[in-house]
Amino acid sequence: LGQVYRGCTTRKLVLTGLMVGRLECNFTSGKLTEIFELRVDKNQLKSIPESVGSLQKLISLRFRDNLIVRLPDSIANLTSLQELDMSKNRFPSIPKCVIALTQLGRLRCGQNPIPFTIPSDWIEGKVGKWLVDYVRETTG
Repeated sequence: LGQVYRGCTTRKLVLTGLMVGRLECNFTSGKLTEIFELRVDKNQLKSIPESVGSLQKLISLRFRDNLIVRLPDSIANLTSLQELDMSKNRFPSIPKCVIALTQLGRLRCGQNPIPFTIPSDWIEGKVGKWLVDYVRETTG
């Protein structure tokens, strides 16, 4: 992937519907660190690489419609992230690392086996406070 991206000037990387099964990429090198939007929807991914956490300029991360059950802890390093779409995966709960995303304004997590009802005002605006309350209530 690094070789494909080399020389490009775009800051948006869209790899959707490729059904690759794995995302083998080191996001810590070269121009990949400049990405502000990453979309890897519909790829039968079972995980997100730990190196995604090095994308300090990332504003939007979408990996909907995959087979993911957990996020790497490095996601907490994405302090500029404003949108996270983790819908249509296999998450049993909201990952704790999401709480650290202080700029997050939109979190999409529908169609996961998460055993609770999402408040209607949660999708926009109040994500941070709601997440902290949710984690306190569910993990003690």
